[in-house]
Amino acid sequence: MIKIRFFQIVYGLCTTSQRLGRKQILCLFSGDSLKYLSLTSSIPTISKNIWCKWGDATIVLICVKNICDLVLREESEIQVAINAEMLNLFYELLSHQDETIVRTACWALSNICAGLTKHISILIELGTIDKLIELIKADEYGILSKAGWCISNATAQKNAKIVEKIVSKKGIEAMCYLLKSKIKVKAAIILLEGIKNCLGIGQQSFINEEGFNEFALIFENCGGLDTIEKFYAHGDHLIYQLAEEIIESYFLVDVNLDEDEVDITQQF
Repeated sequence: MIKIRFFQIVYGLCTTSQRLGRKQILCLFSGDSLKYLSLTSSIPTISKNIWCKWGDATIVLICVKNICDLVLREESEIQVAINAEMLNLFYELLSHQDETIVRTACWALSNICAGLTKHISILIELGTIDKLIELIKADEYGILSKAGWCISNATAQKNAKIVEKIVSKKGIEAMCYLLKSKIKVKAAIILLEGIKNCLGIGQQSFINEEGFNEFALIFENCGGLDTIEKFYAHGDHLIYQLAEEIIESYFLVDVNLDEDEVDITQQF
């Protein structure tokens, strides 16, 4: 009863014109209080009020990190977050002026993108995937790399409908764009895995009348093939291996050319 009463009081303050103090906000968005809020579908309403009233990004960041922790545990916790309409909140946070908050939201979304197909479908419907693809061209490395991580994770279930929607939103082009950037090894591996997933679905379900993998054509046309050819000389074995698997699985290598020439065309 005490917890419920506490929530009722603070919720009333949050949804009126009154300003909450720092301690009240941090107490509300931590521990058992936050868990209770997540069961009431009230977090988005309260959060919007706090974002509007507080210019202090530090407070907002602490609240966001605590919310994100809820979706970085078990699948049941993610479902609670979805029931509480937190995905709407994450979508709005992707447009926050503070880069650290955007990066933290991407971090939470990457875990959701690695989950169930039905959760990824919600993100697509909300426009979150579109926003993440847009963020891949951001100036801040932490944001663009984590946004790319989200897109790659969303392909991990290898669901044809999900992958088709991601590809239609230029997800392949976005991952290729990021691969051309100076990214860390781990990020490159994640992106290559995402591209491989897309090309695999293309080979299974999206062959055009001429017998070509439509997704492989997109990948080649945006310069992806040229990019991963260079990975043959990469020092990391896993990156080299993934690049080799993509080329050998979805493109033909003409070995009859001179040693200095390698002709790579699409596999069909």
